[in-house]
Amino acid sequence: MTSTFQIQVETLAEIMAHPNVTWSDLAKLELLGHTVRADGFNAVYIWDLSSSAAHNFPLVIKQTLAGATGRWILYVGDNPDWNSSIAGSRATILNKPTFAGVATSGSYNDLSNKPAIKRHESFSGTTNASGNYVVTFAVAFSTAPDVQAQLINPADNDFIRVMSISTTGCTINVRRRTDIVGLLPTFANLSGASVTVLITER
Repeated sequence: MTSTFQIQVETLAEIMAHPNVTWSDLAKLELLGHTVRADGFNAVYIWDLSSSAAHNFPLVIKQTLAGATGRWILYVGDNPDWNSSIAGSRATILNKPTFAGVATSGSYNDLSNKPAIKRHESFSGTTNASGNYVVTFAVAFSTAPDVQAQLINPADNDFIRVMSISTTGCTINVRRRTDIVGLLPTFANLSGASVTVLITER
């Protein structure tokens, strides 16, 4: 931090009683002791011309003759501290907004006004001897859900149908079509067909 000039004083009492209370903004003060020089206390302060903070040593020094504004603020480095709450301190981030909990937790559960996310379930398996793959939902839906069914590696003449849907489950059927020249095609339920099913809440 750049300062206009630097002052050194022996003790807190010396700066408190100093007649000069019109230091240049950002003036830097080195306090060489608390009650006597080199008594174990040594700190640097920055003059804040606009501060009206109450005297709160060692964080804030208000000289005895100081007016409504002008305070020595403990210098803690050039990087403001997010958690600092020293009134008038240049170490404190000013006008810091109040963040929602999710801003610091990163948890979806801390969001407010969360969008409604539709429930999804997926199933996979093979058809039984009747060509059916029966699905039972883990938890019943309030209304019958949407069902999407797909065959895995089917033959060109295999096709899949959703036979029934309820709030608790659904039945998928797979059939194989056989074409005979001069005759109507025949259909047979297909056992062992690989099926995947996607369930989406309405």
